[in-house]
Amino acid sequence: TVSGTVSIDGQPLPAGSVLFESRHTVCMGKIMDGKYEMSCQGKPDIPIGKYKVTVCPPDQETRVNPKTGEFEAASDLNRSLYPKKYQHAATSGLEFTNQAGENSYPIELKK
Repeated sequence: TVSGTVSIDGQPLPAGSVLFESRHTVCMGKIMDGKYEMSCQGKPDIPIGKYKVTVCPPDQETRVNPKTGEFEAASDLNRSLYPKKYQHAATSGLEFTNQAGENSYPIELKK
């Protein structure tokens, strides 16, 4: 299994997703209060191997503002906490090699 923390400039990210991508597989972990645990195809273990890593903000939920009738963000999550460079495998610069057993991978993002 793989788990860890995700922070930006030392502060834990409140939410989002961590993606591990290899030539054969994409695995995901949800970020909750700066912590994540990976899963792959609904299972807690991910295949052994080397992965490129990306960190993405949570999906943008919208709602209708009852006063204006306009769509707006459903949460006040600051999406600028998630630098675009970390949202793409080609630019994130993050890599992880999964080995047998328990693995910890702390991710520290920089603005």
